[in-house]
Amino acid sequence: MIAPVANIVDQPQLNGKGKVECQGTIHFSPETKVYLVPYGSYDIAMGRARVTGMHRDGKVCELWMKLERLENWKVEEVEDNRIISSIKSFIGGRVREWHPKEAQDFCDWRNSTIVDWYEYIEKHKNEEV
Repeated sequence: MIAPVANIVDQPQLNGKGKVECQGTIHFSPETKVYLVPYGSYDIAMGRARVTGMHRDGKVCELWMKLERLENWKVEEVEDNRIISSIKSFIGGRVREWHPKEAQDFCDWRNSTIVDWYEYIEKHKNEEV
């Protein structure tokens, strides 16, 4: 099974009071690989996706994650049977797995979107809102 995979951004996760809770996210350490669950698992309007990966405690964790917390998108073969099981239980046989070209197109789109966003911020950082 192939899937788009990304790494958790190595940034501090802040709580509601602006204090650092952890590096990465509450559930995932920085640089942890998370796999995008196939089809219907991303909500572009809300900027989030359904991902599955290995939690800080060593168990499989599947949740909705903000796309801004993910970087370095690429297509990989999913080899861990626990991750494959998690993905298959989510799709429940209702949808097909990722087609290689569709997975690559998604990764290319996400990587170019991230670069464009950072370029935009850099270009406009001194402008008043």
